[in-house]
Amino acid sequence: MAPGGRMARWQRLKALIFDLDGTLYDDPELLAEYPRQAVAFVAERLRLPLDAARERYAGEAQRLRQATGQSPSTTRVLLALTGARLDEWAGFLADRVDPSRFLDPADYQWLRELLSRLRDHYLLAIVSNNNRVLAERILRRLGIRHLFDVILTTTESGRIKPDPSLYLEVADALGVRPEACLAIGDRLAVDIIPARRAGLQAVLVRTPQDLRRLGAELLAVAEERQAELRPG
Repeated sequence: MAPGGRMARWQRLKALIFDLDGTLYDDPELLAEYPRQAVAFVAERLRLPLDAARERYAGEAQRLRQATGQSPSTTRVLLALTGARLDEWAGFLADRVDPSRFLDPADYQWLRELLSRLRDHYLLAIVSNNNRVLAERILRRLGIRHLFDVILTTTESGRIKPDPSLYLEVADALGVRPEACLAIGDRLAVDIIPARRAGLQAVLVRTPQDLRRLGAELLAVAEERQAELRPG
């Protein structure tokens, strides 16, 4: 859809619901750490050598991809392969991943400024397949934790995207109807399709440049709304 058409549909938006990993930050080394740790978890859980665990993980990812036609999330592959609980995977990750090794706050000054401006006009929320401990570490490292009204992780929900009900849960917590929410994420199958199934509008962003452009469009919509409300 052309930007003009999208902006017309966004006139009644009240809330923006972001994915976290790969959307609000895109550090390739930190993003690669999740599948690396997933392989280590598989090796420990199934008592396999690391190379064998890597092959099992890749095979399960391929099986799920063929079954669904979409690339599965790291968490979905790991749970399907090991039968582990979400809290077990969360604890494993929290013990082994330190976002401060990867994320430089200076690189995300633009993000802090953009979200601060968006917060003047919209409620902001996150729905993430990450766990609460790591999500908090990442958000605080980026300097944006205080900007979000609702944060839903696997720790609270016990579920993972692409479950559409996660978006409904966040919309309800915000007190906003689903159609007045815009979901923003970097994965079509995991973020965008389930959000639309839940009745939200949704936009795919692949790069920081995409997010900057989207933010500019949303600010333009908000400023246009404000101008219309001013006495003539």
